[in-house]
Amino acid sequence: MKTSRFWSYFARVGLGTGVAVALAGAPVVAHAEDNTPSGAIQRGSEATGNAATNAGNAAGNGMDNAGNAADQAGQAASGAAQKAGDEATGAANKASDTAQGAADRAQGAADQAQGAADRATTAAGHAGSATDDSSVTDAVKAKLAKGNTSDIKVDTDNGVVTLSGTVRTRAEQLLAERMTQGVTGVRKVINDLKIAAGR
Repeated sequence: MKTSRFWSYFARVGLGTGVAVALAGAPVVAHAEDNTPSGAIQRGSEATGNAATNAGNAAGNGMDNAGNAADQAGQAASGAAQKAGDEATGAANKASDTAQGAADRAQGAADQAQGAADRATTAAGHAGSATDDSSVTDAVKAKLAKGNTSDIKVDTDNGVVTLSGTVRTRAEQLLAERMTQGVTGVRKVINDLKIAAGR
């Protein structure tokens, strides 16, 4: 009972348990804990404030980390998009150059083919002209032979017939020219026939 009254006395006068223990012969506590209702409220308020501060710091750090992560993700996405765009542009330029080169080669081949066709046409024209001139020469000689003027030399170049040699009279000279003009394929007659002297 004496001990119970001892503790009750110190509780009434508001002394902490640390003082009571010291008076009872226990080891001395440097800072006594305030066990009064106001002390408990103070400690609860401080704990609440500390918890709120810690929570705010943690939230701020989380937001900073999230912001940094978002920045890094944005930079990575931007770099990837730029790289993809550059690669696409390079591929498009390469394809365009390849197509242009193919078109140039095709045009060159077409020009060569046209040139070959033109040369073939020219050659065919020359061959046809040579054949026609030979035919005209033979036809003129055959006709002159009928008129007893077989000694006349006949030369044909692109339809132009040249008569050369010697005839006995002016009449034979004119007859040979008229006979030559009547041959198919003759465009023009050059009469170089000479009349034999003394005629």
